[in-house]
Amino acid sequence: NKLQEIKFKQKLFDQIYYELNLIDKQVNESTIHTKFSSIIDRLEYIEGQIHKEFTDDNNEQVKDLKKHLIDVKQRTLKKGQELLELTQSIELFHASLKKFNDYLTESERHLNTQKPIQRRFALFQTLLKQVDEHKTFQNQLEIYKQHFADLDKLAIHLKYILPKNDSIYIRNSLTSVQMRWQNILMRANERMKELDKAVQAAKKVIDQLFAQYVLIYFIFTKLTSARL
Repeated sequence: NKLQEIKFKQKLFDQIYYELNLIDKQVNESTIHTKFSSIIDRLEYIEGQIHKEFTDDNNEQVKDLKKHLIDVKQRTLKKGQELLELTQSIELFHASLKKFNDYLTESERHLNTQKPIQRRFALFQTLLKQVDEHKTFQNQLEIYKQHFADLDKLAIHLKYILPKNDSIYIRNSLTSVQMRWQNILMRANERMKELDKAVQAAKKVIDQLFAQYVLIYFIFTKLTSARL
């Protein structure tokens, strides 16, 4: 009986050690899709087996098994936490990317529906209103510059830790967004330049009219004084 018990425990020891090695390998090769809860459950079951079957054993072999269990468990928890944080970063990237894409679509729609710049002197107030509205739009662009910087920073972080295919997807997504973003900035700057030109041209006409008014007023005053 004693011999059978020794053989049984040795066989169980080998099985547990082998399974721990398999779990360790699985953890090392794990991805964000790995179900760590199942691995933890299995490790807890193995821990229960060890405490149950090797309660009275305290030899070096059992000590080594217990230490191996602790090491595998720690690596599993650490890798699980790392992948959880990675999953959260990926979810944050997708949410931020969607939010930024929505803003880009809204900005493109805004620029596409803008009325032509009002250059008629009689509608100078309309021109000033267009300037104010565009300045408000540009202020919003300044705010979203930080959003894009944060998105870019997150994408760079993910590119270095994700598998190649996922990294390529992240890079392509960011490149597409960046092209749209740069195009919006360029269009906004061009419209602001045109608005400034229109304002300067209108002010030039106003200055000329004012100079003519002053001249007419001066001549009128002089003629009136001469008659008196």
